[in-house]
Amino acid sequence: MIWLALTLIAALAATTASQALEESRALAEAGSAAEGAELLEPWVRRYPQDYALVLELAWLEFQAEDYTASLKYYRLAEQLSGGAWEPRTGIAWCLLRLGDSKAKAAIATLENER
Repeated sequence: MIWLALTLIAALAATTASQALEESRALAEAGSAAEGAELLEPWVRRYPQDYALVLELAWLEFQAEDYTASLKYYRLAEQLSGGAWEPRTGIAWCLLRLGDSKAKAAIATLENER
């Protein structure tokens, strides 16, 4: 009985996180990336090991031009991914937008690796 209750709670949470992900994407497409990020942020705090949620939040923060927050989430996504190119490219773009002089070369390197 307890197992069933826990399974149902987990399923509801996953559905809600999935809905938040969809809603945050819709907000970003409508030009409200900052609102989408705000919607997704509690889910990333709740599920910090969920690569898809973390990567999406990083992208939303980037679209909202909060490059410091975006960089934080891209770095977390990089740790979770084990070296995927998406978060590494995001990190390079954030550093570029934040004025890092080495970022342009890093972006060129990452783009060539893809």
